[in-house]
Amino acid sequence: MIEAALPPRPKTLLGAYLKGGIFALWSRARDRTITRMDETGFTTARGRAFRWSDIAMVDRTVYTMFGADAFESVHVHVQQGELLSLPLAQAKNAPDLLAYFLRYAPRP
Repeated sequence: MIEAALPPRPKTLLGAYLKGGIFALWSRARDRTITRMDETGFTTARGRAFRWSDIAMVDRTVYTMFGADAFESVHVHVQQGELLSLPLAQAKNAPDLLAYFLRYAPRP
């Protein structure tokens, strides 16, 4: 089993003021990130569990800036119609997360 080493959510007074605006959008996007994976499947930050066989499609994108690779993004489409993401840009253990995901994710 592997867990994403994500930075903590901000707990400031400014965050409380922005709850109805951009903070709410950021928080909803973060709830769709894959935070825990094991041999049977993966779990989102909100606690929803999916099996590896639920994956319908995987998109890998490498973003470049000034000709150099800036960061990589992996979006997971599941059969229930949801779009999840593997938090490679934010996680401290991103290479381990990607290797573990690629080991268990079904191949097209």
